[in-house]
Amino acid sequence: MRFPAVGIVGRSGAGKTTLIEGLLRELTGRGYAVATLKHTHHRLELDRPGSDTDRHLGAGAACAWLSGPGGVSSRERPPLELDLAGCLARACHGVDLILVEGFKTAQLPRIEVVRSSISREPMVARDRLWMVASDCPVEGVELFDLEDHAGIADRIEDAFLGRDWTLEVLGGALPARELRTVRNLLLLAGITGPVRFSPGPAAGALPRAEEPPAPDRPPRHGLGHQAPPPHPDSDGAAPPAPAPPG
Repeated sequence: MRFPAVGIVGRSGAGKTTLIEGLLRELTGRGYAVATLKHTHHRLELDRPGSDTDRHLGAGAACAWLSGPGGVSSRERPPLELDLAGCLARACHGVDLILVEGFKTAQLPRIEVVRSSISREPMVARDRLWMVASDCPVEGVELFDLEDHAGIADRIEDAFLGRDWTLEVLGGALPARELRTVRNLLLLAGITGPVRFSPGPAAGALPRAEEPPAPDRPPRHGLGHQAPPPHPDSDGAAPPAPAPPG
């Protein structure tokens, strides 16, 4: 099975966003968790210089999260543009499918949106297309009507979704969200066969040195206090156990 991501491509104004909206309504209505990923050539301004999260990153935080009534956002350090694999690794947590807009040269199954008022020919070579959604005939490729969101969703569901997965960790089954995340990360890494986890030292961990024997010292009780001396009337024996209730 391939990683569950589908590319949506097309010329400007052809209706890529409209198709994505229709597929989201169809697939989420069937109970699937779907994420979207869009590539843009415009510079992103997700924060302002001098903000708290900007200062956190400047002080060395690997990632700074911001949560509030309007939602949640995050920034990573360094703020470099990620390739598709890096984006998918971050977008795949807890989802069944990712719809990707842009990344025209990426190796993804692609759906091209072709609108006759803009062009009657796909911009991507047919042998690199999975299907076309169009309002006009297009030869040599699987074709769906531009408005047939349900039919395209059926095709995506048949190819990527609708399978039951199980994964047991230490004898317990993972919740659905965590299971989807583990599955997606394994598929993204190209791992499709059985997986076995074996405990071992952490990566980069140094071997533990033998600890020297502790010097003889009197036993301590509490924080640095010697054991209290026996009561003058005590012979050192343990006090008798209390009598059981009558």
